[in-house]
Amino acid sequence: MKYLLLSICCLLFTFNKIDAQNYSSMLPDTIKWHIASYQNEEVTTQIFKTPKSTVFIDGIIYFKIENEQGNVIGFLREDLNAGKTWFFTANFDNDEEILIMDLSLDVGDEFEIDNAGGLLVTTVTSRTVIDDKIHIEFDYLLFLEDTTMPLTFIEGIGPNAGFTYISNFPGNTVNNNLLLCTFVLEEEIYKSDFANEDCDFEIIIPEDTTSVEFFSIQESGINVFPNPATDFLYIQFDDLQDKYMEVDVVVYNLEGKVIFREKGINTNSIDFTHKIETNNWLNGSYILQINTKDNSYLKQILKM
Repeated sequence: MKYLLLSICCLLFTFNKIDAQNYSSMLPDTIKWHIASYQNEEVTTQIFKTPKSTVFIDGIIYFKIENEQGNVIGFLREDLNAGKTWFFTANFDNDEEILIMDLSLDVGDEFEIDNAGGLLVTTVTSRTVIDDKIHIEFDYLLFLEDTTMPLTFIEGIGPNAGFTYISNFPGNTVNNNLLLCTFVLEEEIYKSDFANEDCDFEIIIPEDTTSVEFFSIQESGINVFPNPATDFLYIQFDDLQDKYMEVDVVVYNLEGKVIFREKGINTNSIDFTHKIETNNWLNGSYILQINTKDNSYLKQILKM
């Protein structure tokens, strides 16, 4: 009987291990990150690394994170069964760890982003597997120079905004960070579309001209008025070369949150004008994004 109970316990342990979800680590060995952010009103690249050195904080094991000068700037820890990663800042006001990635989320789930003005809630818009890595995309938008992209959690890599996108990291606004490159033991395992050969930030026009590119709306033949807007914003498509097409319109606030989205707007009119009601928007600046079948156009608009 004793051996039978022992055998059952062993089997249960084995089944639990098999059933447990093991995600890939973003800290498999010595890591180096190149992360772009706004510093003193310009984009700069900061280099961070982990020497695979650990420390106990409140009985929990964290990995030390250092800047290029070797100063400890914070600590990371992972739960690979839960798919979660936390960041703990060093020598700053906030002395609590912050959840920066959760790979267990599915489409429609919400995630809270720590922001200087409070917690922002963003929603998962897609969950895909690319090159055997889970990618979780949100309706929260990152801005850097003239580029825009959704916040994305990547298994084995981390957030595409780097671990520095949280608000209590020095000098940050919450949505102006971008992970450019990741190295493991000096071998590059991740490179952003906006990283040049030196892993510095650069807007690179892809060789494949069928890829979506971002343009100023002034180049598009699309008219947006009035700007500033009060009760309504009008988008006029009468100068489009291809009159018979559908476009998508997205509006973001400056924290990267989607406040308006409309898909499949038909422009098959000689003088087509689309009206968006804005009287329920808060006063302030917004980013208007218009996606055609070939390109994506951006314009900053003001609500008064």
